[in-house]
Amino acid sequence: DLNDFQDQLCLLLASLHENQRLQVQYFCDSDYKGELLRYQQETEKFSNVWTKRARNERFARYWQAMSERKLRRQRVIFYISRALENVPTKFQTAAARRDYYSTLLDQLQTEFEHVHRLLLEIFGSGGARVLPMTDADHFRHYKRFLNPSLNDRFDYDPADGFMPELSIQENCWHSEGNGQSDFGFFLDGHYHSLIVLTRWPRTTYPGIIQRLTNLRLLDYTITVNIDPLPITKEISKEEKEHDRVAGDYASEKKISLLTVMEKKQKKIHALMQGQTIPFHAMFAIRVWDKTRDGLNAKAGAIKNAINSMNAAQYFESNLPSTSKNLFFQTWPGWTWGRYEHRKLYAEHRFLADMLPVTSTFTGHLA
Repeated sequence: DLNDFQDQLCLLLASLHENQRLQVQYFCDSDYKGELLRYQQETEKFSNVWTKRARNERFARYWQAMSERKLRRQRVIFYISRALENVPTKFQTAAARRDYYSTLLDQLQTEFEHVHRLLLEIFGSGGARVLPMTDADHFRHYKRFLNPSLNDRFDYDPADGFMPELSIQENCWHSEGNGQSDFGFFLDGHYHSLIVLTRWPRTTYPGIIQRLTNLRLLDYTITVNIDPLPITKEISKEEKEHDRVAGDYASEKKISLLTVMEKKQKKIHALMQGQTIPFHAMFAIRVWDKTRDGLNAKAGAIKNAINSMNAAQYFESNLPSTSKNLFFQTWPGWTWGRYEHRKLYAEHRFLADMLPVTSTFTGHLA
């Protein structure tokens, strides 16, 4: 099953074209409110006293565990975004501009419906459900992303305060981020720290990412921003490096340089034949807690997990300016940031193993 799933993720990566980018957002909470309330509504319909009592006990027990944040629910969101190649001319009447944008939006709607169908075809064989997000779902994700204190409040639905005419920041960002002198930043009553990968594991295998996704923590999120690279540019870059190594071998006659040349030749062949698809990827983890000591303990657990992944390396940002730049790169759906300092070269085979695509099974309850 894991091998099949790796193939499905490789298909997803291969389906991206050069104007598209993918962001995978993985996070945890303990929110089973919708499922539990529906269970309780079904309980009301029964007449058998014993059945009602047993179901009420179960509902009360799970609701209590949920309010104490003892339940854990993994969620994953794919954001697929694309750049618009042609922008309207500056001198246009209002009607012409309206026509231009309505045509463009129609075309994009068709394109993203195709993306959704593609995701269903890729992951449907494993029994996975892929649901398109509504405006309210996007809003809830943004609101919880920027206000971690909402994770403790199950009685409050963020979607109640949605004002479509306001911008995303006016709707969702209700507290300033304050850079700390020693590490990270303080936002919405919580201390935050950012950890990014600076080196991939030496070897990967399907399931290696479970070291990070199966941690017994709730207050962390993993963001992977993926940019497909133009294959022709990658081939010419490899050819230049091959020529440089060939020049070194001609002058120094070191046998080790022959091995390097052979590796470069194999890579050029793989790129030419489409067996290797190149990407740039930024792998960032944001962790938060109400106290500094709690944050240190959680960050320590995440660092240990990264080190146990076949010699992967991390970088923890301590400067407020770096933390701010990295934090902005992890905003939901934002894949076109110009801060590219922490992006790593990746190939689709091992990148698929490193994607945190895991979501808690709830069954088709309806």
